[in-house]
Amino acid sequence: MKPKKIFFAPLDWGLGHVTRILPLIRRFLKQGDQVYVATCGRALELLKKETPGCVFLDFPQYPIRYPRGKYFVTRFMFVTYPQMLLAMWREKQALRQLQQQYQFDLIISDNRFCIN
Repeated sequence: MKPKKIFFAPLDWGLGHVTRILPLIRRFLKQGDQVYVATCGRALELLKKETPGCVFLDFPQYPIRYPRGKYFVTRFMFVTYPQMLLAMWREKQALRQLQQQYQFDLIISDNRFCIN
């Protein structure tokens, strides 16, 4: 059986998303599949340490910052939210290019918005 190309995109806000997919990544690696992982920061560092057999791709962090003060909702809606939408759109474009390049057999996202 031909090895499959599996793409994982866990969110990097803390390590919960990464630790949740870690058993799946290990299982695919054990089966002899080629695993690609796209994340950043501490999540990327942990996965590089725990699953060195993967191909790692550095996806940028979402530009989320929660404004302080009494105008939280207004600032969030007019500053942070548009930045998030732009980041999601860019991530989606990056995934389309990666899919054309690598032809993944399976794409798994844990709370990243690159997949619809």
